[in-house]
Amino acid sequence: MKTSIVLFKTGLLTLLVAVAGLAASAATYTATASGNWSSSATWGGTAPGATISGADNIIIATGVTVTLDENVTVNNAAATLTVTGTLSGTSNLTLTSGTLSGVGDVSVNTLTTGLGAAITSTGNITANQFANSTTLLALLANVTVNDSVELNGGVLTLSTGGVANLANNVTIVMGGGSITAGTGTLNLGASYNLYYTGSVSSIGLETSFA
Repeated sequence: MKTSIVLFKTGLLTLLVAVAGLAASAATYTATASGNWSSSATWGGTAPGATISGADNIIIATGVTVTLDENVTVNNAAATLTVTGTLSGTSNLTLTSGTLSGVGDVSVNTLTTGLGAAITSTGNITANQFANSTTLLALLANVTVNDSVELNGGVLTLSTGGVANLANNVTIVMGGGSITAGTGTLNLGASYNLYYTGSVSSIGLETSFA
């Protein structure tokens, strides 16, 4: 009986340590002043870093502009990057998993979404290159792509209010993915380059001119 009690206490202690570890790995970073992503002064303390591996909540508030001065990767399904102000720069933003949300403006060089990513933002998103591997990515934002779109499997859907503006002469690479308008809008330039790689499941809106 004593042995059972000891084992129970050991198991409970292990569980408490695990829960405490999860809590410790989650942090909230709020940009309190305009400045570089990598600067602690922007965040009023510790900067989030270039790799977000914890279940962190990163907030860029209204009226604050954060310059993305380094390539940033979000790699936790419970992590959120909420932009109600502005996030801009010439670096790359990769959402391997996690959520990009808010109503603010996001402007980056490359925006990449992986299998565990979601974009719930209803703001303006601008990227030179956009690549998606998410099984189902429903966009609510106003998205502008200047150079290239790469769909590596999965379905890109433009939901109500969602707009995709593809610049003139943009390159679209269909790597097994597809585009559906849903109740949103796809605006294609007068000319664009269209390539299909690998297996093609369907031919969609990418073949239509605006």
